Amino acid sequence: MNYDWRCQACDSTVKAGNDKCTTCTCPASCNSREIQKFKEAYLNSESYRTQSEYRCFKCDHHIYERGGFRASGDGISEIFDVATEGFVYIACKKCGYTEIYKKDLSSLSMIADFLIGD
Repeated sequence: MNYDWRCQACDSTVKAGNDKCTTCTCPASCNSREIQKFKEAYLNSESYRTQSEYRCFKCDHHIYERGGFRASGDGISEIFDVATEGFVYIACKKCGYTEIYKKDLSSLSMIADFLIGD
């Protein structure tokens, strides 16, 4: 296919050039019985159970991306560019809605950041 498409079995967005869904392996062109078979297999898979714990607040989609980042606070940490704040984020793969949560950083990681820097 020459364009991105949405899998009818698992509702994932599949990049152009893929004939099968990269999440549940459902072919791009299949009939409703085949779609149901792939959907049932996907709903019983480990990846669905892991991902389905999350539901997007905005669009109710269940597939997400998780990551983290660090930032410096204000005052001395800003002057020396030391990351004193840690955050994790969860972003919906369908609409991009992102939730950010504060994470405690250990003193050791802050010292390492000070010594190593960017």
